[in-house]
Amino acid sequence: MGSLHENDQKYQELHCLQIAVEAKKQQKGESRKILELLDGENVYRAHEERPDFVRRISPQKEGEKGILLGIEHFRVDHLAIKKHPKKGKKTQSSRIASVAPVLDKKKRDVYEKWNNYLDENGMLPEEFFEEAAQDLFDLAGEHMQKVIRSNYRSLLASLQQNLETHVKSIPTYQENLRKIAQPGEKIEIALLIDLYAEFFSLMKFDNKGIRACKIGEVPLFSEIITLIEGIIEKSAVNYVILCLNSSITERIPKVYAFRVGDMKRQIQKRHLKLYEYLAMDLLFEAFNGRPYGIENYSFSPIVRDNASKEIKTMYSCDVSSIDGETFLAVAYYTAWRILGYEAHKKNFCASLSDMAFAHAIAPEISAWRKVPGSIWQVRPIFKVSSGNGRAERIKERMEEMKKEYEEGFEQ
Repeated sequence: MGSLHENDQKYQELHCLQIAVEAKKQQKGESRKILELLDGENVYRAHEERPDFVRRISPQKEGEKGILLGIEHFRVDHLAIKKHPKKGKKTQSSRIASVAPVLDKKKRDVYEKWNNYLDENGMLPEEFFEEAAQDLFDLAGEHMQKVIRSNYRSLLASLQQNLETHVKSIPTYQENLRKIAQPGEKIEIALLIDLYAEFFSLMKFDNKGIRACKIGEVPLFSEIITLIEGIIEKSAVNYVILCLNSSITERIPKVYAFRVGDMKRQIQKRHLKLYEYLAMDLLFEAFNGRPYGIENYSFSPIVRDNASKEIKTMYSCDVSSIDGETFLAVAYYTAWRILGYEAHKKNFCASLSDMAFAHAIAPEISAWRKVPGSIWQVRPIFKVSSGNGRAERIKERMEEMKKEYEEGFEQ
């Protein structure tokens, strides 16, 4: 019998595969055909070998070859850290490790702890409300802290490491498939990428205008597709199936299935929306967080309203941020890109604060100028006539936009 970790990992792999197979009902055309391959006959192997799953697909027409499809699953986490090499090891041996499984275990532990206290009606006795609420709040606080410490480039770095690691193993997958292939059977490889990302207050702009991403929604980002196409060779892998997930909601993952090779053309042909990521943290290196951070968070006191049965608390934390000059430079650059993408009607995503700042300063600007000596910095040229009260107007516009769109995140 395998270890608990092995059993849990196998469950996650199978769960992702089942989600991808189920998604074929909402797909059509080439995407549906690819997902149908995942639902082929399961090939039993006496010893679990790589790839994770093998499916046999019988010939659909006379004269066609059958397919022996190897499916390799791997998980990519936005919530990741870079582990420093042990003493004496080379820097290249540094690896990226996900912190999401640790959070998942804590979540299960809290669930199991309080599930044992439920009465015969499945309700938690009132005397345990405050203590159970404290556990849940603490879990939420730790999750929020991990999200803020990660950034968009952390997600890309995690994806790159996983892709490069699995590409090196492709010859092994192929060799293992050849051992069990039937005469005349065509061997193919599919990578099932289980991608988990967390974005707070993310907005998107496309042909429908500006709107808030729903809680747990993960847009399809251009850089993710570029990274996949740059690492995976068409001669080695046939298909890529992307499952875009959120670990904070029970939202059904969005599934995309592609043939390897010119994936962006396939996206365009299927009229799918591909977004550029323009939020402020794009300018920060992977694992270096965002322009701000939180430490020493707490939820206290926990107060229960006996009449309404509501549990309330006060959240407090220490907030740190980069110096004001750097913050403003990053904010201007982000605003410049946001307004440029909008003007050219190009799809993009950014945070609500980024969008609000860009829209708040836009009426005050006559043009932009490059900062001499800098590769990326830009500065707005403000209208001379708008000098009086400019700061107050910018602040008011930002607050108005935040108020207008904040409700969208609750849907």
